[in-house]
Amino acid sequence: LLKDLYVELKMLEQTKLCDRLERFITGSLANVFNKPSNVSLENRLVVFDIKDMPESLRQLMMLIVSNFVQNEVKTNPQKRLLVIDEGWLLLEHEESARFISGLVRRARKYYLGVSIISQQANDFLKNDYGRAIASQSALRILMRQDTTTIKNVVSEFKLSEYENNFLLTSDKGEALLIADKNHVAIKVVASKDEHPLITTNPTEIYDL
Repeated sequence: LLKDLYVELKMLEQTKLCDRLERFITGSLANVFNKPSNVSLENRLVVFDIKDMPESLRQLMMLIVSNFVQNEVKTNPQKRLLVIDEGWLLLEHEESARFISGLVRRARKYYLGVSIISQQANDFLKNDYGRAIASQSALRILMRQDTTTIKNVVSEFKLSEYENNFLLTSDKGEALLIADKNHVAIKVVASKDEHPLITTNPTEIYDL
């Protein structure tokens, strides 16, 4: 438990660190950060939902979850897929980007696939660790890009002028699939059963 670390730091008279950990040990966040985990990865689908957490804590929680998954797959290697949504939260800070880069690099040893989803491809290009993640990925899917970042994306992924224009004007569901040196334009179409599960349209969500 986090409290164990807290007690050790108290004994070492690390007052400043203890003060910063206080709210995670006895404060309002103790139920989240200072309890043993009962999560099992034996289920076919496990979802860690952190959307209702304060934004200031989401990055921390994403790191904790990623570290938990990494430790679990090390002790029990089998085919799994880790999907990280809102990846920019981890990519925008060098330390968290370094951790995720290491996780991606080691994942294959433990039969773990890693898929990282972010709003803009440029989120992966803010530091060397993000670039390493992009370069190590077997498949990269680029959807519509912003005019302010397209130049970096074109340079990093070695895109043609046609692909540049495609990413600036593509419609919903259209994307550029990159597998090694092969670039293919695709359109992602959800089935009738899949659509309610993945829609982000507020009106459709309200009607569900």
